[in-house]
Amino acid sequence: DAVDENTRLMLIERFPDLQPDLRQIRSTIMAPASLGTRIKDVVEWCMLGDDPSKMGLFPLHAELEAEAPVPVKISKGSCSSRAMHQDSQFDENGHFEADVIKGYVAVLYLTGLGRLIFDSGSGEQTIQLKPGRLVVWLNEACMHRVEGYAGDA
Repeated sequence: DAVDENTRLMLIERFPDLQPDLRQIRSTIMAPASLGTRIKDVVEWCMLGDDPSKMGLFPLHAELEAEAPVPVKISKGSCSSRAMHQDSQFDENGHFEADVIKGYVAVLYLTGLGRLIFDSGSGEQTIQLKPGRLVVWLNEACMHRVEGYAGDA
């Protein structure tokens, strides 16, 4: 796991409420700077060809510390990607911009269970999603979709 249980719960508390008539929203929250540093380190190791999951990292425990804004996406229920896609940046109003993100994408799952399915042209690969799991991928190198399990947020 990328974060310990206390840090995971602290982050969840900072999320805005998802209105009942919405499937998902995008926003920004303030998160511990150490979380941003950890994610940057993991992305850097991936860029170097290292496997961060083999490095024996301990789950991050964030104390009272400096904070930085991070983008978040909140989805509910069995919310899944509609089709294989590549991620695009979203603007301050939560709308997607046209350009596909070049480089690595990092997603920290805080609640819910599901599967993240990748296809780089040589067949699909699946990663099981669970609370606390950090997943990093080279966005322009593959397509992906998410399958959330029914009843999960």
